[in-house]
Amino acid sequence: MKSQTEVFGSRLYLKYGHTLLGLLIDSKVTMCKFYAASNAIYSHVKFASQVTVLFLMETFCLPLLSYASDSEALIYTEQQLTQLNVRWNRAYRKAFHMNDLDSVRNLQMLCGRLDFMHIYDERKLVF
Repeated sequence: MKSQTEVFGSRLYLKYGHTLLGLLIDSKVTMCKFYAASNAIYSHVKFASQVTVLFLMETFCLPLLSYASDSEALIYTEQQLTQLNVRWNRAYRKAFHMNDLDSVRNLQMLCGRLDFMHIYDERKLVF
């Protein structure tokens, strides 16, 4: 799997992941860490409210997905952004006990939250 990283204006093409400041950021490892953190949260919050679960997911799991996305050096492809957005939407579905066919976009708007693609774009603008 090839991906591209932009460092000081020049693009580097890597085979397995992104390199940022000497660190390898692999999307598969990122997904595994995200799922491990979210499963750990879900295993301990059986009787918590849905808003509490969402807060914990945003606090502990979202940074795992969005690590280094606010810097200029890391550029995700459209396919990678879609995959990350799907993972983040699954977290909403599980927190609010929704079916896979239900759309979480309305729920995110009612909660005043953004999907991952908009979070990524917002971080790029703010940085």
